[in-house]
Amino acid sequence: MRTSDPVILYAGLDIIGGGLSTSAISCYQAAKVQAGRDIVNVNFIGQNNNAGDVTSIIAGRDILARQIISVSGLPLDSTSTLKLYGPGDFPG
Repeated sequence: MRTSDPVILYAGLDIIGGGLSTSAISCYQAAKVQAGRDIVNVNFIGQNNNAGDVTSIIAGRDILARQIISVSGLPLDSTSTLKLYGPGDFPG
């Protein structure tokens, strides 16, 4: 069921990708993703469905892609990617 209300994902502190991978958030309507502090190693894929839709990604401090260390001790690069499809706005 689609609604005109945005999806709201709020964390009082951080939104952090898990383990040795990057976490993905997918929303098929306008969304508001907000962390009180940092958003780290998270991929967001969203879709606005109407010209009046607004999707926002808000971090109290930083949006980061942090290098993580594997079990073998080797550094692994990670990404934070923000993609939005459809009409509407994705304010920066």
